[in-house]
Amino acid sequence: MKIQELFETMNQIDPNLLKPAGFSAALCDLAQTAREITDQAEVHQALIAYQARFPRMQGWLCRQSDVVQINAGRLPDAAPIQYGELAGDAHHSLFMRPNGCGGLRWITLVEKAGDRYLAVAHRHLGRPRAPDDRGPVRNLLYRVYWDRGDASSSRGFVPAATRFTGFEGLAVTP
Repeated sequence: MKIQELFETMNQIDPNLLKPAGFSAALCDLAQTAREITDQAEVHQALIAYQARFPRMQGWLCRQSDVVQINAGRLPDAAPIQYGELAGDAHHSLFMRPNGCGGLRWITLVEKAGDRYLAVAHRHLGRPRAPDDRGPVRNLLYRVYWDRGDASSSRGFVPAATRFTGFEGLAVTP
């Protein structure tokens, strides 16, 4: 039995069968592109362009002295960014990581129809930014992509990528 058939069968038995464990999965493909950005002014311009493409984006940016939550596409004032993750919409995400040369590696991930990966939803516990922060605590939502490789492989599924999909309770689409 194929994995998709297994999920469909389980959902026919009881649509809530996988929910108690927080398990939500689907088969898909994943496109990844990466580029190097060496200048913080270019990073800021790239963020503005991403915001124009995804006006309801959400995520977080780690700067030199703070971590800023992005909600409904509102970008903070320009400041050097060290790390970051943004969810553009239900299928598009952006990761920013140090490239080891003083710049950032800008990685975009796009989930597409297909059957190479098993995508599993994960929830990571959020916390206030400071002890006196009285704002709502939002959990971070991710999808982990398990690669099944080719059909002749006996290794099974192995983790291949992780994609930030937003904050729990906040929609990335209107």
